[in-house]
Amino acid sequence: MSARKVLSRACDSCRCRKTKCSGTQPCPAYQAAGFICLYRSVQKRRGPKTSSRLWYPQTINYPNKSTAVSYNSDGTDILADRIKRDVAVTVRGNFLAAVAGPPNILEQCLCLYMQFNFPIAPIVHEASIRTGGRLVFSDTPSSVLFQSADQCQCLSSMRTFALATAVCASVAAVMPTSLLPCREQILQPALHASRDMLAAYEDFDLEYPDSSSLAIRLFQSTALQHLTGRIGVAWHVYSQATLLAHRMRLHDEQSLPQDNPTERKLLRYLFWHMNLSDISAAILSNRVALLRKPYLSGPITLEGSVDHDSVQLTCYGPGIEDKLLMGYHLGRRVWDHAADIVDTMRSNKEHASSTSKYSNTVYDSPYPNQKSGGSRNFS
Repeated sequence: MSARKVLSRACDSCRCRKTKCSGTQPCPAYQAAGFICLYRSVQKRRGPKTSSRLWYPQTINYPNKSTAVSYNSDGTDILADRIKRDVAVTVRGNFLAAVAGPPNILEQCLCLYMQFNFPIAPIVHEASIRTGGRLVFSDTPSSVLFQSADQCQCLSSMRTFALATAVCASVAAVMPTSLLPCREQILQPALHASRDMLAAYEDFDLEYPDSSSLAIRLFQSTALQHLTGRIGVAWHVYSQATLLAHRMRLHDEQSLPQDNPTERKLLRYLFWHMNLSDISAAILSNRVALLRKPYLSGPITLEGSVDHDSVQLTCYGPGIEDKLLMGYHLGRRVWDHAADIVDTMRSNKEHASSTSKYSNTVYDSPYPNQKSGGSRNFS
């Protein structure tokens, strides 16, 4: 009879059935019953649980042109392979076929955004957005943009397309017909094109987010809410941007990319904008503000004043951007103080309510002839 190998763990069958195991290979009880004796289940880690704050990375790697796609030793990358180039070609073709407005309709939307929306949402870079608008309606075939280009260039074109169409969808959703006569022709095609394009590279985008990852979802959320009149899907898309902001630690100035002034400034204002939106939603809609101090992994250390890292607005001359951003920060601080006041009022109300319930509680006395709350007579 051959000696059985003694193991220090129970077999899978004994673990499942919660029965005592002999710890041998094979297990005699289940071998006699005709069951297969396996030791494949992963053992759980023992010891104290780690702090929840460790979930947040100290820094996040922002990919650049040379490191945007990393390849394994076999020459493939799972996330890079999930970038669907053929879908990108189809999305652009369907969008161009569906748009019934003039060829410069995207340019009109971008001009309206910079004129009316930028002062309250300075979360785009004007030159980049205009480049994206020209890319959408360029004469360059989609196959060249998304299939013939290398991986980095393809991803850049997809992000630019998704952002430009998302901006146009949000502008068409909020602007009146008097300012944008063809808003009905651009709203749904632009929104669908932006969402479909984002879905074509979403896995990679979630792993390597940048400023466009947040901005695209914010603009899509705005368009969805105004188009459908419902807040469920819009709030879900917005919450994705909030989770990315948490993971990127945008509340910490040291977590921002130091070698790209434009990206650093965009990420900074994206956080302030989402923080402001979170505050207003919590005040007006009774929702939890996830980007407030109690829910962050550390204090907010972002610069809260006008900075000069780079220029976002170029169409109105120098000096205008500083004045607009100064007003933006003033409004942001007003909302922040309003949120603190509302939080204090709610806290005082809850405290008063709990105190009232405590004082009105009647306790049964263990002495039948004594009223509740009276002193005991020992005489």
